[in-house]
Amino acid sequence: MSFGFACLLCLKPVDLAVIVQSMRMYLPRRLLFFSVFLLVACGSSSEAEPVADGGAETTTTPSEDVCDPSTDDNSAPVAPGAMCAGCTTDADCGDGYDCLPDARGIGFCTSRCDYFGETICPRWFYCKQFGNTSLDFYCSPLAGVCESDGNDCSTCETDTDCNDGLICYEPLGDIRFCARPCEDNDDCPSEYTSMACGSVIDTTLTTSLCMPKELGIPTPKCGALPLGFCEPCETAGQCSTGLCVSSPNVGQVCSKPCESTSDCPSGTDCVQNACLPPVAYGCQGFLSCLGVTCIAGEECYRGFCLSGP
Repeated sequence: MSFGFACLLCLKPVDLAVIVQSMRMYLPRRLLFFSVFLLVACGSSSEAEPVADGGAETTTTPSEDVCDPSTDDNSAPVAPGAMCAGCTTDADCGDGYDCLPDARGIGFCTSRCDYFGETICPRWFYCKQFGNTSLDFYCSPLAGVCESDGNDCSTCETDTDCNDGLICYEPLGDIRFCARPCEDNDDCPSEYTSMACGSVIDTTLTTSLCMPKELGIPTPKCGALPLGFCEPCETAGQCSTGLCVSSPNVGQVCSKPCESTSDCPSGTDCVQNACLPPVAYGCQGFLSCLGVTCIAGEECYRGFCLSGP
């Protein structure tokens, strides 16, 4: 199955076996992926340059060619405990790997990561925040699941790419994925602990689908795109904010246009008309709520102050 964008957060060469394992998972022939960017963690973040769209395709619809890993003569089973191997506990994974849930809630082996520096993700994975601290960032498949097998959250072009009973859903022009119509949570597979039944209403469909939960709410998004504020980007078209900037000390990340610091989220500053966090803790620190001050009745969640229930 294919999708239109990829975030490549690899900043140094990785072991060939790891790359081969990640390539076989779900790569389209024309999958677009981000160039490697080298960032220096010293000096000032006063140089913030907008990244122009150009060269690489920036449409959010999937590419036309579909590569099914199961038909690849060179594909091989993922080694037990390796990147993307199935797991239920950390003990099932090899040295340097932990067991984390994918978009469905199924465990897979993965490793900690940084946006830039020494700890990197293989190609076709991105550095995703799983917890509330700067240590809770792990490599996650761009599609949300390690392998497009036709089940929930597999990338798709048409309904025929999905297993029986599932449809190929395109959420508001975003990346298509296989989704299961439902009436209540009992219609969602019990092993998919990260999913629940929720309503979707857009220009193409009005129904209920089993979808990944965000803050306990079913949300029609399985993979990485669109990227949120302070997540690494390649072009502006990949950011929900519409702005991708390159700073030598914070990185190349999705930002927010501003005229002054008052226009920016708490804990960030307006640097050359783009909101950026201080160099001292960068975007991963900001997303972990460092430097963020919330008013009474609000709590910080991934860098932003949200009202309580």
